[in-house]
Amino acid sequence: MKLVIFITCVFLSFQAMALEEQTIYSSEMFSLDEIIGQIDNFTKTPEGGIDWKLFSETKEVSYSITRNNDLWEGVKPKFSDELKKLDGQKIKMSGYMFPLDQTEKQKNFLLGPFPLTCPYHSHSPINLTIEAYAKNSIQFSYDAITVEGILELVPQDFEYNTFYRLKDAVITN
Repeated sequence: MKLVIFITCVFLSFQAMALEEQTIYSSEMFSLDEIIGQIDNFTKTPEGGIDWKLFSETKEVSYSITRNNDLWEGVKPKFSDELKKLDGQKIKMSGYMFPLDQTEKQKNFLLGPFPLTCPYHSHSPINLTIEAYAKNSIQFSYDAITVEGILELVPQDFEYNTFYRLKDAVITN
């Protein structure tokens, strides 16, 4: 398993170098505006699809609570009115898979506007990351994919701080 992870990291490093002038931006190094400004360099909004910029309008609201005598801190979303209208609706998005399953076919994965460069760290801020649940397993790809599914806005997720889920996701053109 360690060899597979090492080979994957090496491969992805070479893939990132092949992007030459395009740099994958981390929310820890750049402002949200700078990150959003790079989305079109990596993925395009599909015809009839939703632009990642709409998701970027979601604000992060910090919270802390005590559960079982433990302090829990996290962030919850404040959705734009336009995004709220899409809750429970079928949407189409293009982006890159961040696998969560340890198989070639993914039933559950994260979708973001930037390619994966390390299996341990997503390069998308939380408001640009969608937790996807495939209707049927989807073959993992390093290339951008276009998926359709039912958008679920998550007002508060104590475990993972997820803002969005895409249910019954399927690959589409």
